[in-house]
Amino acid sequence: MALQLAIFDFNRTLFETESRAFYDGALELLKELRSRDVKLALWTRDERGQTELQQREGIAELFDYMHVSPVKDADSLRGIAEHLSVPLKHVVVVTDPVRVDLAAANEAGVTVLSIRQGKFATDIPYAPEETPTIEVSDIAGVRDVLMELLDGPASDK
Repeated sequence: MALQLAIFDFNRTLFETESRAFYDGALELLKELRSRDVKLALWTRDERGQTELQQREGIAELFDYMHVSPVKDADSLRGIAEHLSVPLKHVVVVTDPVRVDLAAANEAGVTVLSIRQGKFATDIPYAPEETPTIEVSDIAGVRDVLMELLDGPASDK
């Protein structure tokens, strides 16, 4: 798998909602991925004030596409990949371990990278479709996995 598109959840993946701050290394990771020509998308719920927060924090320009809606599902993930002209086999979704997000990403047929941090860090899957492809404990772990996927085998590109 050669990474072409990374789709990020916002709350508790990039942004720690309780402290109202980005996780250490989150913005640097996005900038590094952009510098490596990885397409970036934001996949997030339309929660009160979230769009304004994202604009105020200046992250909108880091993303090629922002999908903000009341519902996060497999169709929205497929739509993001199609909009950015990236085959699903080259897509990674990075999210905290919210079961509905994990299930949607698995249903979409993408690689699912779960970051165990924040409010849902200790949640465990109830069903196989809620199990991520890869789990890490922090942004540094996300970076390690994404860089490995980015530098994947030439035959996969």
